[in-house]
Amino acid sequence: MPDPIHINCINCNYNLVGIDLAGLCPECGSRILEKCFWCDYDLTNTSPNDNCPECGVPAINSIGDGVLATTPDALLQSIYTGFKLASMLIPVSVIWLMASLFLLGSLAWNPDRSTFNLVLILVFLVSKLLILAILFGWSKIALPIPGLPESIAGTPQRKLLKLALITYATIFAISIPISFIPANPDPAAASELIGSIKITILLIGLLSFIVLYYAQLWYMQWFTKLIKNKMMHKRAKQMVWSGPLILVCGLILTLGIVIGPFIVLALYWNMLVHIRKDLKAIRQHTQALA
Repeated sequence: MPDPIHINCINCNYNLVGIDLAGLCPECGSRILEKCFWCDYDLTNTSPNDNCPECGVPAINSIGDGVLATTPDALLQSIYTGFKLASMLIPVSVIWLMASLFLLGSLAWNPDRSTFNLVLILVFLVSKLLILAILFGWSKIALPIPGLPESIAGTPQRKLLKLALITYATIFAISIPISFIPANPDPAAASELIGSIKITILLIGLLSFIVLYYAQLWYMQWFTKLIKNKMMHKRAKQMVWSGPLILVCGLILTLGIVIGPFIVLALYWNMLVHIRKDLKAIRQHTQALA
C-alpha cells in the first residue's frame, strides 16, 4: 500500500496528504478515487482503505502513482535505464545498418578484397554488440518489483520474458563463432555438416526471436497497466497481431523492400519511449516528495 506522503492526484499531481481520499482534489476538482486502475471497476462507492470488489487490488493503488509510488528509487532507476538503453539503441542500430550498407556498397567494387572483408567483420561485430546491449537493457527492465499484490505482480510475464531473453542470448552467442566457419571446408562431409548446423541455428534463432517479441509485448501489457498508460497498453495488445500483419503486408506490397519491418520497429520504439517518459515522471514526483 502506498505511503501517505506519496499519494498524489493523478490529474494534477497535487499532494493529497491530509485530504479525504473519498472526495475531490482541492486543486483541480476531480474525483480522487474513480476507477480501479487494474480492472476499470467503478470505485466511487468504495473506501480507499478497501480492496477493489472486482479484482481485489487495494483501492488506494488507483490513486496517483499507486503501486510504484514507494518503489525504491534505485530499482526504478535501473528499470528506467533498461528502457532508455532499449529505446535509444534502436535508432542507433538502424542508422548503423544504413551506414554499413552504404559503406559496404561503396567498397564492393574495390579490387582489394582484404579491405572489404575487414570492414565486413567490423560491421558484423558492432551489429552484434548493439543487439547484446539491447538485450542487456531488457534484462534490467525485467527486474522484479517488490511489494506488489500477487494478483498484479506480473510474475508469469517476467518469468517468460527472462526465459526468452536467456534462450535468445544463448542462441545469439552460439551463432557468432559459427558465422566465422568457412562455408565450404574440406572434406565435403564437413561442409554438409556445417551447413546443416548453420541452418539449424538460424531456424532456432528465428523461433526464439519470435518468442522474445511476444514475451516483450506480454510484459509491456502488464507494465503499461502498472504505470497507468492506457494508450501504450492498447498499443502493446494491438501489436500482438498488427506487428506481424504490418510486417508481412509491408513486404508483399513493397515487393520485399523493408518498409513493413521499419514501421513495426517505429511503433515498438515509440512505445518504449512513452514508457520511459512515464517512469521518469514517476521518479521525479517521488523524489520531489521525498
